[in-house]
Amino acid sequence: MPEVIIKRSSEYINSLRSCHIVIDGEKAGEVKNGKTIQITIPPGRHTIKSTIDWCGSRELTFEAGPEDRKQFHLSGFRYSKWFMVAGLLLAPVGIAAMYLFDNYLLMLPQLFLGAVLVYYLSVGRSKYLTLKHEE
Repeated sequence: MPEVIIKRSSEYINSLRSCHIVIDGEKAGEVKNGKTIQITIPPGRHTIKSTIDWCGSRELTFEAGPEDRKQFHLSGFRYSKWFMVAGLLLAPVGIAAMYLFDNYLLMLPQLFLGAVLVYYLSVGRSKYLTLKHEE
């Protein structure tokens, strides 16, 4: 029987939540931060995506032969590794600079990070996770 192997990156953002793996519209399993899971599937054409709360990844289509092992890599959105670090560094610096220099334009980097987060949690929620087929 064919297998689907999903390896999830170890990332700080979303580290406490499991990602659900959906194959052919049905929940097939969960993968925790930094872990790998294997799911047995029947041969044929399949769709796969991952979800976490109301956000997720785009749906991919693949063909599985009788003895195939399809590998996928799951991670956060494109710059998720830097997003949390940037937010934690920029917030106190921007707030302190705003009060010291009485200039609200110094808050623009924080507003940009907030806008990116709102995008990925609303309109771009199908891009919040990245699921890639590895050959």
